[in-house]
Amino acid sequence: MDWLAQWNQVDIAVWDAYTVLKRRAYYDTRDRAAEQVYAAYVQELYSTYLGQTNALINRALTIQPTPPTPAYAQLWQRWHNQRALFHPASLPFQAEISQMETRYRNIMRQFDPDNPVAYWLDRRDELNELMLRLLQARRDLAQTGGEPTFLAYHWRQLNRLGYTIADCQAFHRAVETVVVPLVAKLRADGDALNQ
Repeated sequence: MDWLAQWNQVDIAVWDAYTVLKRRAYYDTRDRAAEQVYAAYVQELYSTYLGQTNALINRALTIQPTPPTPAYAQLWQRWHNQRALFHPASLPFQAEISQMETRYRNIMRQFDPDNPVAYWLDRRDELNELMLRLLQARRDLAQTGGEPTFLAYHWRQLNRLGYTIADCQAFHRAVETVVVPLVAKLRADGDALNQ
């Protein structure tokens, strides 16, 4: 249990750093230093950490295939999911995807504020080629995890095990057809009362 608590602290630190560095790189697209730090973190530490995490998960599940107490049932379910999803061949694809995302941000940050559409149209071929490469890398990544699409892969990668993609899409449709019209009606009724 002490080992799990220590691992949890390391995991929190790695993900917190990832989130902070990504936010800085995405927030101010002119901040080259933030972009470089984020890219280095993803390439040098984050990808390695994912591989090491899988090794730890394998070891933990080999030693203790079932949760030690019911309180750990969800964690064990996630570990079984991550172990089944992970393949060492996925790490180069994840690094490649990260590099392409960085390239995309670099292209997009250089636009002319007076005429951004012209800038993007001038780079249309480069952006198209980049997006096609990104789509292929995501498909390849999904295949390493045995999933038919990147959406299915990423869904499992995020440990969304309690509900399906179809469940989420049904929820979105319900919000569109029920909640949005209701909010619009309430706003209209409120506007009518205020007049």
